[in-house]
Amino acid sequence: ADELEALVLGARWVRRQGDEGLAQAATNALAKIAAATPKDLRDDMAETSLWVPIGKDQADASDVFVRPVREAIRYQHRLNLDYRDEQGAATERVVWPFALAFFEGKRLLAAWCEMRMAFRHFRIDRIAAAESTGQRYPARRHDLLKTWRMENNLREDS
Repeated sequence: ADELEALVLGARWVRRQGDEGLAQAATNALAKIAAATPKDLRDDMAETSLWVPIGKDQADASDVFVRPVREAIRYQHRLNLDYRDEQGAATERVVWPFALAFFEGKRLLAAWCEMRMAFRHFRIDRIAAAESTGQRYPARRHDLLKTWRMENNLREDS
């Protein structure tokens, strides 16, 4: 029962915070889990008291740049970004995206920045344009993630 509640809660959070593709995937996953679950537990899934409320800091699920960023991460493609920093200054970057963090109401891209020759973090809401180059970046995503975690003192399961 606890495992099912955890899955339902996680899927509900993804539907609220993820982009349209992730939200649909969470809905589909729950439907498949429910179909393979005995009726008494399936009823418990539908009636769980664990909810993810819609808050004022909710991320905009229609954010157009989350999906291209996720795809660039998946295929390990360089990504051209038009980005505005905290002060509003516009920059163009070519990055090697390897992680996307979903915070309550905000999303953060972790990437190797070719211009800075260092790891950088980019808030998705400050991206003005994002386009995959279609070219794989030269490093392995796993290696970038591992090095970034070490530099940021993050545990493996963070």
